Amino acid sequence: LTVPVQTAFANIVNKGFNQAFTISGSVDNSTPANPAPPTPITGNGQLTQGAATPATLCGFAVSQAAQVVTGTTIATGVSTPFSTTGTVYYRGDNTVVATDSAGQRFLFLPVSFPATVRAGDTGVTGTGTEVNTNCDQVSFGSNITGAYSVASDTANSLLVTFVENERNPFSSSETQTSTVYRIDTSGNVSLVSVTATRSLLSSVFQTLVFTF
Repeated sequence: LTVPVQTAFANIVNKGFNQAFTISGSVDNSTPANPAPPTPITGNGQLTQGAATPATLCGFAVSQAAQVVTGTTIATGVSTPFSTTGTVYYRGDNTVVATDSAGQRFLFLPVSFPATVRAGDTGVTGTGTEVNTNCDQVSFGSNITGAYSVASDTANSLLVTFVENERNPFSSSETQTSTVYRIDTSGNVSLVSVTATRSLLSSVFQTLVFTF
């Protein structure tokens, strides 16, 4: 069984996403002077990404898609609403060239996706560099490395996981984001989960799982 990854990403670019999710995870707010167990986090929300439209990025023709994430988290019995916006920029071959989110822009040069995959496949997707609005590298910025793996799913679909490791060598902080897509033999695609783990000095202090 093989599934067409490039067709799936073309569908993402042309159609976008609109999926609900639940949240689970924990955050560790303890200190050496005041140790405490991690605080559980739950919640729910909605991810919406529109179809991409023509745009210009640092003088180059690209397409861009707006992404909006809204929802509510619950920790220690307190509900907190949240809303974040971002932009994903795509090349003509439907690979990601840049992302804008949470005040950071990353430029990916180059990124490549396999045409098709089968269960057990692994590989790298590319690297990203934190840049400013002029696409110049940011001093003391972060870098991203990407990879993928493929697992069995149903009789006509596979689970394709893309992992991005964002590291800042100057602050010793790291965020690993693991995004799982379900892709069928026709290239239809949906999000399954996103797991984000944040650490400092190799010690994990926050893990959030968004299940779609």
